[in-house]
Amino acid sequence: MTWRYTNSIDDWLEDGTTATTWCHNPKCGHRGLLDLEALKRRLGGQHGMLLHEIKQVLKCSKCGGKELGMTRQPNTTGSVPAGRR
Repeated sequence: MTWRYTNSIDDWLEDGTTATTWCHNPKCGHRGLLDLEALKRRLGGQHGMLLHEIKQVLKCSKCGGKELGMTRQPNTTGSVPAGRR
């Protein structure tokens, strides 16, 4: 499998990339998997996926905080998710 830089929501969905977000509020610390399909419906598939490009629409689902971090997890299995072929 050849690695390539991908940055749009559609790229991440096509590649099977996922993202975990976490709340920076020390009283919360909630973390969860980012719903890329919902983000695509809201922003469009060609929207960029760098944190500074999407943070204006993200908030913690537990406390409502807006200070979040994000970690990208590339698909390392070599397989494409069902429905993305």
